[in-house]
Amino acid sequence: EKDSALVVQLQKVRTQLLALELPEPVNQNLQIVRGEGVAALRQVAPESQDVIFIDPPFDGGLFETALAAAASALSPRGAIYLEAPTAWTDALLEPVNLIVFRHLKAGAVHAHVLHKVPVPALSLTP
Repeated sequence: EKDSALVVQLQKVRTQLLALELPEPVNQNLQIVRGEGVAALRQVAPESQDVIFIDPPFDGGLFETALAAAASALSPRGAIYLEAPTAWTDALLEPVNLIVFRHLKAGAVHAHVLHKVPVPALSLTP
């Protein structure tokens, strides 16, 4: 998040969540990062993030770039929460290997929960 005031609010929420004494490793892995989101996602280890929130400015043209960075950072069983002005479909998400798990529209906002495309299990029998 770039907005300093919002970062402070998010840190307060983090403090409240930590007070709930959630099981490890949740407590230690909850991070609030101040800065440009795509750059931050590009700096984390691949497949290291369980939950990623994406809510870029709707007119900023950042959706494809943000989704590509998030898809790389997302753990195999993780989820991405995306807010956008239009609905994203599996076909639109195919280049970044994501699928829509849930979608809803609230006013002008489309909210999505995205997962990685499942990797088919290998058959060991001929």
